[in-house]
Amino acid sequence: MRHAREKLQWVSARVTTWPEDIAYSLFGIFGVNLPVIYGEKKQKALGRLLEKVVAQSGDISALDWVGQSSEFNSCLPADITSYKALPHTPPSLSEGDIQTSISLLRQTVAVDLALKLYALLDDLKAPRFADCRLHLPCIAFCVTAVKRSRAQDQEIYEVKADGLHDLLITTKDKLIQFSSPRPMQTFLLVRPWNRYLDLPDFAEPSGLAELPDDADDTQSEDDYWSVPGSPLQDSPSGFPEAQESVDSELSDRALRLTARLTQPFGAFLLAHQRGGEYKRIASDHDIIAQVTDLSSILDQVRTLEIL
Repeated sequence: MRHAREKLQWVSARVTTWPEDIAYSLFGIFGVNLPVIYGEKKQKALGRLLEKVVAQSGDISALDWVGQSSEFNSCLPADITSYKALPHTPPSLSEGDIQTSISLLRQTVAVDLALKLYALLDDLKAPRFADCRLHLPCIAFCVTAVKRSRAQDQEIYEVKADGLHDLLITTKDKLIQFSSPRPMQTFLLVRPWNRYLDLPDFAEPSGLAELPDDADDTQSEDDYWSVPGSPLQDSPSGFPEAQESVDSELSDRALRLTARLTQPFGAFLLAHQRGGEYKRIASDHDIIAQVTDLSSILDQVRTLEIL
């Protein structure tokens, strides 16, 4: 099992005598060292564990769940059983599919746009927790309209967002945030950015096990992962052929990234709070979105603070 999400699904049916032991029994599996504090309640115990997993590995696959949000942080689940369902798996693209997409993109999308997207995403910092707040690198799409309907015992929300195809969010419970939103409250559909899980060929990690603890905010971003150099940095001075080769390689990687960004992805729904932070609106089904306008992404790459 390579990612945190796979391990969490494996233990999602675990039952213990003491509720906190659900989290404590996983310390060894994830290689974390945390104090055992009986009486803190299972949501806080699980929250501390998942916070540590994200902090020391940069692996945000633990944020992929359906169910109820935790009181610890809204991007974490209230219960380990939220990992029972299979995670959303993006469509697998063969090398032939990627090359076909790249050929089409060369005709419809400016290479400069692809290079700008590549640079923006490459510049994002690692996800981290601080004081139970998640700082999440992501691509955010503003929700512009929501229409509610009901079918049998489920609430159905038709959602429109800038730069995305229209999509449906289905839940058993009414989303009170949409029923009586505060004046001028905004909602976002976001694609959490994880270069290792989303785009394994985007950048070679220096090793997840070696990623530093986020407690030291003075560490440079280069400590988190190896960053592909720019053509000018990588090319030998005075060799035009080498410069051209590096430019071509970078353009190819940028177009490969752009091709993958056009594929469906698992999205989070966030509600803006008065203090400028966001809270995740939980759903009991995966929210699957797809980009319609690649140019809209340029202004939507950011890091959000989530309570």
